[in-house]
Amino acid sequence: MTSGDPVKIDPATGKAPKQSSPEEVVPVIRLYGVTEEGNSVFTHVHGFVPYFYIPCPPNFEAVITALRARIRGDENRIRSLCLGVGFAKDKQSLLGYSFGNTRDFLQIYLAMPSLLPKVDKDIPGASWIELPKGTYSIRSDSKKRSRCQLEVDVFFNHMKSHPCKGEWNKVAPLRILSFDIECAGRKGHFPEADKDPVIQIANVVKVQGSDDVVAKNVFTLGGCTPIVGAHVISNATEDELLWEWSQFVKVADPDILTGYNIQNFDVPYLLNRAKALSRKSKKLEKFGEWGRLRGKMATMKDTTFQSSAYGKRENVETSIDGRVMFDMLPYMFRNHKLSSYSLNSVSAELLGQQKEDVHHSIISDLQNGSDEDRRRLAVYCIKDALLPMKLMEKLSVMVNYIEMARVTGVPLNFLLSRGQQIKVFSMLLRKTRSVNLLIPNLPKHAVDQETYEGATVIEPKKAFYEEPIATLDFASLYPSIMQAYNLCYSTLVAGEDKNKLKPDQYLTSPSGDVFVKSEVTKGLLPAILDELLTARKQAKRDMAAATDPMEKAVQNGRQLALKNGYDHDADVVYGDTDSVMVKFGSKTVAEAMPLAEKAAEEVSKIFPQPIKLEFEKVYWPYLLMNKKRYAGLLWTKVDKYDKMDTKGLETVRRDNCLLVRKVISELLQNRMDISLLVITKSLGKSADSEGYTAKQAHVELAMRMKKRDPGTAPNVGDRVPYVIIQERYVVVLSHSLLYVKVSAVF
Repeated sequence: MTSGDPVKIDPATGKAPKQSSPEEVVPVIRLYGVTEEGNSVFTHVHGFVPYFYIPCPPNFEAVITALRARIRGDENRIRSLCLGVGFAKDKQSLLGYSFGNTRDFLQIYLAMPSLLPKVDKDIPGASWIELPKGTYSIRSDSKKRSRCQLEVDVFFNHMKSHPCKGEWNKVAPLRILSFDIECAGRKGHFPEADKDPVIQIANVVKVQGSDDVVAKNVFTLGGCTPIVGAHVISNATEDELLWEWSQFVKVADPDILTGYNIQNFDVPYLLNRAKALSRKSKKLEKFGEWGRLRGKMATMKDTTFQSSAYGKRENVETSIDGRVMFDMLPYMFRNHKLSSYSLNSVSAELLGQQKEDVHHSIISDLQNGSDEDRRRLAVYCIKDALLPMKLMEKLSVMVNYIEMARVTGVPLNFLLSRGQQIKVFSMLLRKTRSVNLLIPNLPKHAVDQETYEGATVIEPKKAFYEEPIATLDFASLYPSIMQAYNLCYSTLVAGEDKNKLKPDQYLTSPSGDVFVKSEVTKGLLPAILDELLTARKQAKRDMAAATDPMEKAVQNGRQLALKNGYDHDADVVYGDTDSVMVKFGSKTVAEAMPLAEKAAEEVSKIFPQPIKLEFEKVYWPYLLMNKKRYAGLLWTKVDKYDKMDTKGLETVRRDNCLLVRKVISELLQNRMDISLLVITKSLGKSADSEGYTAKQAHVELAMRMKKRDPGTAPNVGDRVPYVIIQERYVVVLSHSLLYVKVSAVF
């Protein structure tokens, strides 16, 4: 939302709209989008004014008199900020149970941006909006403020937002530009924008949902041998290269800009490099006009993003009007646990492909070489632009994020730059509006130092289990607890107010907080969770029924966005937060699975709905080493195991070298040649020798062997080959050795 000029005529009525003065500057909402045919659209939305509520004071006339005295002589400035005041009856605050009591509020209209337009019109992020015929006017080229193919004016009340169902559930044909730059850094130095030139920029353009490449090219500094399947644009100077590339971006008109680490390197480097060169080249002063709004430069600022889910990261945030910057590196950080996040490692792991073999240390040498050398560098650069696009397609990134934006109601770019709270707040805004509740603006306090007690963890019974171990999980544990016990801001009873309720109308939490039961009034958060879970079930049904691959991907993205003792002498061997591992005493997976399902069903009857324990999987065999440290073959079907599943061990921990992880993985899967585990030590004395006091593992082993069979036991002077089969701090090492016949292993 921004300030803008009022329109003279409403296209739908042909009459002048109601506004206090035609000369006033009014709030205008800017919407960027794309039509079903793929044409870019810039919409100026008029007629909406942001607002907030304040409680109506009891002595209203006295307040008005005092306010007028306070602003005397400053009415014009106040009018530019406050566009009007309304009266709203029978509202309630979201915070705290109000026993059905309502209040009157003043509705203050201001010229300021917010989420409110999308909430009031129920417009989810990345959804379809219809402008009915005759309700909008198309701007001529001379009056356009943007580079979009279509630019229109419309009034807020004429827009139609469609629920994301049926034909309106499809994903728009968004244009995606993936790019990568190469710089000629000085020897031994990382490239610096004010000193080192940009020598190549590679680009790949595709349309979301299409397999065809719209454009694949590379801008080079100096000559370059042609490349099959790509257009080479050679430039004599760096100024020319940068300028031509900026014009290409405007012509390609992408909705999404992507790449790998473009947020913190490529984009800032290009903007800073152009700024450095603009001291001598005047045309590069407008290099940063990458957006769709004419005359608007891309702007950068340093930001720090921190959340409990994603940790702390420092980024350079670049604002480009009308285009969403979607960097695949932060996406990988957020969504995948990998040992290395380099483009080469990620591509090898997820695509089975790697970058071209060009080391960064020879980039300057290739640039200073022949046209064929620069061709080798260009192929490398193109591959670096192509791989992020392939990752985006392979992981259905755009589909998943679009569905998340639709479900939570936030704009697509919020999902990339904001944490979890904005999603919840957006859903709260939409729900509170529909039930006549208001969200209070609570003052910000210092960081709360109070800690929370962790969930219950059952002490693991550490062992190697050769019988099946079933895993039972509580489905959506925390959301289901909130639903079962009606936990919400709106059901929280303050202080002594619980005395106004009957004992059977409320419940008290372990921490002493009081909430009214759902029979009295259903909480807002449980209602939102009900809707999300119902929608997820429907999305799963739609996904199962879908035949088109893209439709199936959309439904899968949607359901991911919505996701939030026994007769057989059962033994719980481990439990952590929302799951338990149970040994039922069965001998096979086929026996364990029905027992686990029945146990989950019986346990679920103990808890109030919708808390439910579900059978998830069986481990067989199962190695339980400690809390959050175990491994086993994972079975979800009787006929064959799914995979080797490992948690917390060195095979999956990223703070161990690859050698350690590989060796332990081979051990767990019994792929290690036992000869590699054999230790041999010379037997210098026997256990009954004089002066033998400090026990040695191989000497104790020889003594045990001699007691079993003196004829085959090793003698003094022999080397004793053995394998350590068990290691515990409480077990003497000499008790954990297994003698190995040399001929059996060598």
